Amino acid sequence: ASASSAGKKLRRLVCKTSRPPRLAWLTANKLRMFKKVLILIVLDQITKLIIWPRDFFMPPAAPLFGLITIHPVKNFGLVFSLNFGPVANLAVLILAAGFFVYLYCRSRSSHPPTRQIMFALIFAGGISNILDRWLYGYVRDFIDVRLGLVFNFADVMLVAGLIWMLMLENKSARMLT
Repeated sequence: ASASSAGKKLRRLVCKTSRPPRLAWLTANKLRMFKKVLILIVLDQITKLIIWPRDFFMPPAAPLFGLITIHPVKNFGLVFSLNFGPVANLAVLILAAGFFVYLYCRSRSSHPPTRQIMFALIFAGGISNILDRWLYGYVRDFIDVRLGLVFNFADVMLVAGLIWMLMLENKSARMLT
């Protein structure tokens, strides 16, 4: 009996100190987050596929609501066609991506669903535009508000996620005071 109990103790000790499985970091919350980001990226890419087969030299479609026109535009800059030059644009992208990955990973606890959606919007918008830049050398924009701003669905996701983040941070700051 003592040999049997010693074997059980040894197995418990080995199991506690053994290396976790390789995918232990991939929790259910992270999988759900990955699915949300992937769905949003696919939606953005679909909107670009719908607009971009149009002849590039066709005149823009009639304005929607008297303000917005839909036509393809090659954006070599950043969100809303802001352009600081290739090196500065790359630096801004790297810093922004690093910042949001840091914010997401900062807390080890699971994020509430609203925060997950907020981060999913930010990540999906950024990744989808980076995917465009990697595949085409530019971002495919098509929503023109006639104020010098041309953007796409990914830009809308980014801005919505950022506004949401600022509102949540403002709300939590007010709760602390």
